[in-house]
Amino acid sequence: MSQDNARIRILPLVLGDEARADRTMKRMAEAKKLIAEDADLGEPRFIKESAGRPNTSLGDYDAVAISLPLGVPPHAAEIASMKKPVMMFEPHCGFHPYQAGARAALVKAGATVLPTDCPEAITASVKAMVAARKLQNSKVLLFHSNPDKHAALADTARDKLGLEIEIHPVEELKDEAKRISDAAAAATLARWKQAAFSRIVDVSNQHLTEVARLYNAEKKFIEQTGAIALGVEEFKPFLYQKLAMPNVTYALLKEEGIVCTEEADLGCLLTQLLFCIVTGEQNTMSNIYMAFRSAYEKLGPGPGYTPEMELADYRECLRDNCLVVSHFSTAGSLPKNMMVEDKWEVRETVGSWPGQSMVYSTPKMGPVTLARLDTDLANLDVYPGDGADVRKFDELGWHRCRWLVRVSSAKRFVETAISHHFAIVPGHPDLALRTLVEHLLGIGIRQY
Repeated sequence: MSQDNARIRILPLVLGDEARADRTMKRMAEAKKLIAEDADLGEPRFIKESAGRPNTSLGDYDAVAISLPLGVPPHAAEIASMKKPVMMFEPHCGFHPYQAGARAALVKAGATVLPTDCPEAITASVKAMVAARKLQNSKVLLFHSNPDKHAALADTARDKLGLEIEIHPVEELKDEAKRISDAAAAATLARWKQAAFSRIVDVSNQHLTEVARLYNAEKKFIEQTGAIALGVEEFKPFLYQKLAMPNVTYALLKEEGIVCTEEADLGCLLTQLLFCIVTGEQNTMSNIYMAFRSAYEKLGPGPGYTPEMELADYRECLRDNCLVVSHFSTAGSLPKNMMVEDKWEVRETVGSWPGQSMVYSTPKMGPVTLARLDTDLANLDVYPGDGADVRKFDELGWHRCRWLVRVSSAKRFVETAISHHFAIVPGHPDLALRTLVEHLLGIGIRQY
């Protein structure tokens, strides 16, 4: 497959003799106007009476297109044997009943039929194919104290998503960080202070210099491998050994186009990458709570959040269908496209982990989606919602602000959620994402 930029190549198929070519190509020409920016139509190929032989000589075409669907069923097996997604450009701005029979015959023969019933569907299908190509040429980089832990999921991701996953012992990252010079780390920190951080609260230069070493080590591995996504295990290798954790680095890397997740959660990282490749926007991950609401806020400073208070807050979440989003950075390491401020504040992570640092910012209100691929990559669970409020109560000793996200049913989330970690992405799932996931990757979407 040609990798010249991201353009998609589509092969028009003329079902019948040359007399039908003009009519077919006129209809496809209308569709071509819609996809001119991202795709090319090749010279038409004529398919007459099917000889029943597989036709595999398609060169670097990404998809085939047909018109005049009434003539499709006799050729369905031959079209399916091409092993390319099928686009039906007949008509290009709506549904013709003959499409139903054509689609049924193609699907029965094993073909993938992309949505093309209207201009928006055609452009979304092309966008999905562009995203699939990017996935198939992407690499994910993971650092973990037990590299075998994610080996099975990595194999599944290679098979289903087409991307490469490279897993390294986390000690390799730590060793590389030790080799970063004082001067290089100091230069990185100075750049952050000038361009990235609005202020630094209760975090020492010494600590942030160690974070800068980790960032430079991560960058070296990213450049060596060509990875566009990164996950690092933090607790056992860093937190429990009282070493600076790399969680501040994720925000900086996102600004440079690298998808990042915390806790080396590969399933969440794959979900984040899937959305980022389709939407072109960075996202984050977080724990999803149904607590820390009014009863918690009435506490004031100090401990004392009892199970009874947590139950009261849980019931409040159920009443207003709000989930509480928060992680050891503010609602996850928020990228700039998801935050109000134009710079991050850096704070100590009291009272979670004294001595560690985090980036702090305010989530933008608006449509968001909580999403997570399951462990077999068989389904993508999505919970469309809307940012409802941001709760900041620094005096409570929990500097991680809480982001309230309203969903259609908090009770339904309780009954169906498959993890404590979810990707949090701006906007709601669109047709391009659905086409990529359901049609091109063969993954089901469960929307709640």
